[in-house]
Amino acid sequence: MKGKIKSTIALVAFMTIAGAGTPANAQPISPAECSFSACISDALATFARCKDPFGRAGESNTTTASSPIGASCTAQLRQDTTTCGWNEFVCGTQKFAIQTPQFITNTYGNVDYWPRFAPDGRTVLFTRCANDPSCTVDGTAGPFALYTIPARGGTPEPLYLPPSGDAATRPDWSWNRSLKSAQIAFELTGSVETFSQLWLLNSDGSSPQMVSTPAGKASYPSFFPRGNEVSIEVPDKPGPFLQFIGLPAGNLIATQNLLWTGESSVSRDGKMLALAAQEPVMGGTYNDSNNMIWIENANGSDLRMLDGIEGRTPNWSPHDTLVEFESTRNCTNGNYAIFVEPPTGGNALQITSCAFNANHAVWSPDGREFAVAVELPNTGNLNQGGWWGIAILRVPFGLVP
Repeated sequence: MKGKIKSTIALVAFMTIAGAGTPANAQPISPAECSFSACISDALATFARCKDPFGRAGESNTTTASSPIGASCTAQLRQDTTTCGWNEFVCGTQKFAIQTPQFITNTYGNVDYWPRFAPDGRTVLFTRCANDPSCTVDGTAGPFALYTIPARGGTPEPLYLPPSGDAATRPDWSWNRSLKSAQIAFELTGSVETFSQLWLLNSDGSSPQMVSTPAGKASYPSFFPRGNEVSIEVPDKPGPFLQFIGLPAGNLIATQNLLWTGESSVSRDGKMLALAAQEPVMGGTYNDSNNMIWIENANGSDLRMLDGIEGRTPNWSPHDTLVEFESTRNCTNGNYAIFVEPPTGGNALQITSCAFNANHAVWSPDGREFAVAVELPNTGNLNQGGWWGIAILRVPFGLVP
């Protein structure tokens, strides 16, 4: 299965959109890629069918124009030829804050996916399938391994290379700095996902160990704050369900099966979960394209949909005030964009353009950045599912705790 995956809320309605700095040693966006077309035309076309009322790159202005659908479209642009900066659009009652991702890995021929920040925010963990024709996230396949790279860019280093024929995928890195071992949990699976196991790993890549779970299957681990428990997706037919597993023994703590649940995310205080899930359908089967974001208390009470619109791959902000997720909403080409919304529901703020097909964004521990997997341009015709890189996004100032 693929690892994926209105009026603006008061929190962001008056926020300032700031220019984004380029991470040191990051691989910069070329001037050609930072053209008007790359930065905003897709956003304008897919958000509200606005015409392009702007001037040349580098200008900072506010312009109002009439859109083809008759809605008044106001756009503010501040663009830099190195970073593309932040762009803010208001089309009718819709508001969007868009930034071009700054790649820290972007090698054609690689699939770099499922990023996670280290507890200090200085390192990004991700999975890499390198130079293999079987590599894809469109029905995950290929010899994925775990790698790390400095969050400001640098040379990726292998952390864990699985046995031949296997793949290390869907990791999580506990932010509990008091843990002395087993700080990383991940799914070990066959290179064509013939099995799924929960594994633990020290942050330096040492002491890999399998955790025997009651169901014998485990995907998408998410740590509870103390680091001695994870939530997992249990792949099953007709649909997956949620379990809480004690570490390192693998004892079952709880099972939740009211929903077909894919990826889950435990809140930083451990009191809530965000779920990519769907209601079971009699005679039907699970399809992660039908997932929506759900919020619940950790004991399963107060289960509710976030906003009732398609969404996947949730992740909590450091202070549990916001949930980030990916969704195809607003995208007309089937791509994904990253959104942020309060856990109480309301209106989602779009962070990335549909053009980037951004997946699996996660917050940094200080709340100032996202790490995200981004499809490299024009690679979908070269490899099923495209080639992918890891990028860094600055969080809008209005969303930083």
